[in-house]
Amino acid sequence: MKFTTKPIEIEAFPIIAVGPDAGGDGKSHAIDLGTEPEPQRIWVDPAQFGMHVPQVGDYWIMGDNGDHYLCPKDVFEMKYAPSDPSKLQQFVAGLKF
Repeated sequence: MKFTTKPIEIEAFPIIAVGPDAGGDGKSHAIDLGTEPEPQRIWVDPAQFGMHVPQVGDYWIMGDNGDHYLCPKDVFEMKYAPSDPSKLQQFVAGLKF
């Protein structure tokens, strides 16, 4: 049986930098998100990565029920489309990789 995902709106931020063990605790990785107006740094336990280690260009997603997760760039671009394409173009133009 085949299924189709239900349309939901999410917040997603491109990952612009990744640093291993940047938290100094031997466990956390620093991930810098391309948020406006300034990048935001989050600390993530590698157990959250699943089978994919974050890379610059991947996305950090915040779901509608408060969940947070990593999404590889190719999967993100295949699955999601911007709610307002004009805002996405402006946002991406301002990113510094």
